[in-house]
Amino acid sequence: MRMVRNQICMASMLLFFLSAIVVGVSPTDAAEKCKKTKYVTIAGGTATGGGYVVISKWAELMSKEIPCVSASATTGSYYANTLSVHQKKFTIGQADPNTLYNTTRGIRKKFKGKETKNLRFINSTNPAYFQIFVPKNSPIKSVREAITKYPLRNLMVISKLSGHFQWIGKIFKAYGSSYDDLKKRGGSLAYVNYANAIGLMKDGQCDMLMIHTTVPSSVIMDIDNTIGIRFLEVEPAVRRKIVKMIPGMAELTIPGGSYRNLPDDFHTFGLYMQHFTHKDVSEDLVYQATKVFWDHEKDFHALAAWGSQIQLKTALIAATIPVHPGAARYYKEVGIKLPEIIDWPW
Repeated sequence: MRMVRNQICMASMLLFFLSAIVVGVSPTDAAEKCKKTKYVTIAGGTATGGGYVVISKWAELMSKEIPCVSASATTGSYYANTLSVHQKKFTIGQADPNTLYNTTRGIRKKFKGKETKNLRFINSTNPAYFQIFVPKNSPIKSVREAITKYPLRNLMVISKLSGHFQWIGKIFKAYGSSYDDLKKRGGSLAYVNYANAIGLMKDGQCDMLMIHTTVPSSVIMDIDNTIGIRFLEVEPAVRRKIVKMIPGMAELTIPGGSYRNLPDDFHTFGLYMQHFTHKDVSEDLVYQATKVFWDHEKDFHALAAWGSQIQLKTALIAATIPVHPGAARYYKEVGIKLPEIIDWPW
């Protein structure tokens, strides 16, 4: 028995040495190869949002496919993510083109003089759409009426630091109104997440929701399949005005049938989810991370009904910051032209 164990041991050692020779490294190098694990952290959005599902899958794929890399995903807010990556607290962040535009250029007061100018682009994934709706039996007939005349209760804005708060404020401005006007009419804001906002509407405590998320959205499907909702479109001229007011925003269309009470196409606007990193993160690591993402495009398609909207052909859409050299190398290899970044001050 002892002889058999010795033979097995010798065979294992021989296999190890042969494997090292085949891949072109010494046995010592092979043994030392993964003692220096690279830890990659990816900061996404809320745990209930589609973006977090994407980064969780990406972290799983990186850990599996890239030698000596251990990747993990965590939640966060888009503005906080830009700061965390700029300060090198996280390796990769998730945000949208408007948030990246604002923080890198110091558009928001908080970032004036503290611009996150070292951030670099990796990819765009799926779009998030503004989905505006009221309970099916609501007396509200239009977005204009709701924003300019109605004392809306518990209009969800998430937090004053969120993109939602800023974007919905711009939508009000496009109609010649404001949060202050809403409050003067007796309306109120709700600093809650999607699920809690839906709960408020179910309980009859919220008159209208303006949710920027994937299509179809599970929380919107939930309320549509229970109390029922009615979608309200922003007029074409105002949509165009909003898109001009918010860099990175684009006109989008939600296909009819995406929800039970949405028989026809719904014309709206929204932002693509995007990933970015620090300019000092190694070119090779970012190249491998980008390649792993797009080599497994179909894995992202399988994540949810909206997963098929993640496509290599739109990987560079709406980029508002320069592409990281590692990501650029990958896109050049697959024949995708790098975008020209408008108004980049650095």
